[in-house]
Amino acid sequence: PDDLEETVGFHKCSEKAEPGYYTVFLQNGIECSLTASERVGVHSYILPDRADHRAYFLLDLTYRDRTLRQGASIAQDAQGIPYVAIHRISEGWARQQSLYASLHLESPFMRISRLTEFEEGRFLLEIDLPRPKAMTSEKEVEIYPPHDLLAVSLSGVDPEGAEGNYQNWHAGIPVAKKGWTNPFTWTKAETQAAWQAELNRAQVTGGTDAQKRIYATALYHAFSVPNLWSDADGRYRGMDDAIYQDPEHPHYTVFSLWDTYRTAHPLYLLTQPERAMDFIETMLDHYDQTGRLPVWELAANETNCMIGYHSVSVIADAIAKGFPVDVEREVTAMIGTAESDVFGLPTYREQGYLSIQDESESVSKTLEYAYDDACIAWTAAKAGKDSVADHFWQRSQAWISFWIRRPVWPGHATTGPS
Repeated sequence: PDDLEETVGFHKCSEKAEPGYYTVFLQNGIECSLTASERVGVHSYILPDRADHRAYFLLDLTYRDRTLRQGASIAQDAQGIPYVAIHRISEGWARQQSLYASLHLESPFMRISRLTEFEEGRFLLEIDLPRPKAMTSEKEVEIYPPHDLLAVSLSGVDPEGAEGNYQNWHAGIPVAKKGWTNPFTWTKAETQAAWQAELNRAQVTGGTDAQKRIYATALYHAFSVPNLWSDADGRYRGMDDAIYQDPEHPHYTVFSLWDTYRTAHPLYLLTQPERAMDFIETMLDHYDQTGRLPVWELAANETNCMIGYHSVSVIADAIAKGFPVDVEREVTAMIGTAESDVFGLPTYREQGYLSIQDESESVSKTLEYAYDDACIAWTAAKAGKDSVADHFWQRSQAWISFWIRRPVWPGHATTGPS
């Protein structure tokens, strides 16, 4: 087609969104709908014009972030069915974002015709939409499948992980006693039932319908992250770029802890305790692989965005709420993180505070470190490590350094505690 660069608009009033489902009607007449399982996204397209019996999809692997390596090719699964194998290693917020995908056609009679790389990292996928024939008692007639469906599975591990995630999802689709099970409809129903079960964990009473809708929407947003990172077989990419396997605990990504330690993670412990404990297991594995608990993790990368080391607050909260944990392992990880030599910590330990001459955001960093050290002190005391508890309790008093007892004149603000 000649209009690859042409953008297509839509009216906001044509959008509809629900947990696990989104649909929009484009101005060129195409109706697009999306749903997803844990590791597979399912697309549904209703095309207004099928006269040439062909659909085109632009796979732009250069979009947004700087691409380090990328590619797409036609492969075959164990049954000899063609699919598109995709890989994309990019650099953005995280220094190395590894993504692998398998794109499968899900509608009967759809066929991959051709995959062409017309620019570096940009591919045109052509799909044949032949007219399937059905026999009736009267005569042979031509029928059209109402939806053209694609399934795209993702993995942060490797191409085999992406394809394994697809096969794991596909194996769960029930076989219809008659006809064909629509994978989009089935996935949407399964996903929405799962979301409803999660949202039902936190019930409220009273309020208006509008307030309840706002509450349910906020809860949905809160439960959307952190994101599942490990594959169906338990494999995941670690912080050291090695591949690990943990069949017992799902591993997660997107720990924006400065944003979430105050309210989101305490909420997870109350409403999603099983998932919250898997978050903590992921954090501890992060420490085993890097020597530090996560600060702001993304796609198995430590971005070091924001300040403090608030994993210790999340772990201490789990202990305070009585969850079964390995306190020895957790205290070790807390101490190792607090004793690391990054972001002004050596100076903070030496002089008991940070000034603007030492670090940017010096006051905020000091206050955040002091709070986290108080969490470590409490946890160590809980574990019977009194000397450790005393040490970190003293460190946690760093906030007192900023308590102004006398006027501070220009030129004296960074000379030390007042």
